[in-house]
Amino acid sequence: MIIRAIVDDSALIRKVLSDILNRDPKISVIGTAVNGKEGLEKVKKLRPDVVLLDNIMPVLDGLKTLNHIMKECPTPVIIMSALGERAEEITLTAFEYGAVEVIEKPSGILSQNMPEMAEKICRKIRTASKANLKNLERMRGLEP
Repeated sequence: MIIRAIVDDSALIRKVLSDILNRDPKISVIGTAVNGKEGLEKVKKLRPDVVLLDNIMPVLDGLKTLNHIMKECPTPVIIMSALGERAEEITLTAFEYGAVEVIEKPSGILSQNMPEMAEKICRKIRTASKANLKNLERMRGLEP
């Protein structure tokens, strides 16, 4: 079973993502957080297998939270980001900081493509749960 946490400032997004993921028998949501600071605290306490992390949040944004997670308690992280002018910069920085995946943040959550989006997110989480963080740490130069 893949145990995961969701960090997003939108209550609706947290609820919809939790519902989607809890439908998958191999995925269980053990925690949610409303901002990066709370998310970092929950990751340290709950030790999820995978974290789904929004990029734009109050208190501590997603990239700063990702950087703290990878330094303090390395965990596979999937960054969710809205497409925009800075999409490429955000994606490159997320990978530099240790994200295992960057996905487009779901929009129009009540849309007709919900089943496709749900399957894509679950597939990315199953893949992220198999990430070899030792290799990521070596690539980032954190470990000799």
